[in-house]
Amino acid sequence: MLPKENPRLSPAVYEMVLHHFLQEESPEVFLKTIREWPPNLYSITAVITTVNDRLKTDPENKILMEALAEL
Repeated sequence: MLPKENPRLSPAVYEMVLHHFLQEESPEVFLKTIREWPPNLYSITAVITTVNDRLKTDPENKILMEALAEL
């Protein structure tokens, strides 16, 4: 588990973890994580870009659409 407060890691680290969850784990794990993590830990714009890229290969994925709405 990554720290969310002190110490706080670089936003790039949190973004890499989110990217891993999105690509290697599952959209469900990704969605659960963005709901649990405060949005100031990572760049929302960067994560939205990653989700949009994933939607290009899976345009009907309702969980990814829900993740975009959360972001």
